[in-house]
Amino acid sequence: MRKTLSNLIFDFDGVLVNSMHNNFSAWKKALSDFNSSIDEKEYFLLEGATPKAIAERYTKPGTNIEAVVKLKEQAYNQGPKSEIYFGVIEFLTSLKERNIALGVVSGGGRTRVENALKEYGIYNFFNCIVTADDVANGKPDPEPYLRAIAMLGCDPKESYVIENAPLGIQSAKDAGLPVIALGTTLSEEHLGKADYYCKDHPAFFELISQILEKNS
Repeated sequence: MRKTLSNLIFDFDGVLVNSMHNNFSAWKKALSDFNSSIDEKEYFLLEGATPKAIAERYTKPGTNIEAVVKLKEQAYNQGPKSEIYFGVIEFLTSLKERNIALGVVSGGGRTRVENALKEYGIYNFFNCIVTADDVANGKPDPEPYLRAIAMLGCDPKESYVIENAPLGIQSAKDAGLPVIALGTTLSEEHLGKADYYCKDHPAFFELISQILEKNS
């Protein structure tokens, strides 16, 4: 394990919030209106890509991509509420008490991500928030995580990224950041490029606790 930990950067969907199934349902509804379909497992493997990239992948050339994305967001907002994972708020609170800088890097749009963070009362925990609206190139390109590093002014050697999908893992690794993979939506076989694998949030909390103990 690394000797120091000063920064943690979180993906949003499937890491902080149990929202992947609701996102899939919203995409399925939006794409069906454009005579297109989407497979849940394939979508989970593409998690982290920008909404524009997903819409372009599953629609015919010439489709109004902005309209597809807008319809997806409407379907998500009208669907069941996504819940924050159990223990996350307490975990974030303990990290802030230790003066650990926190960031969010999401492939989702800024409005949805920020509104959710505020609704769950955790918006102010984060020193930086990077969304699909803030970058020219989304995951798996390293730009989102490079932007987070710059905003946090952090040393990659003292940082960890928490991801749940291959595109996000690739993005973080190419930005020079070590990655902890969470098995919330995909099995370990799909997350093999990460430095660590945790099957669930309790295992992740325990791993970070061990790292912090080595810091003290």
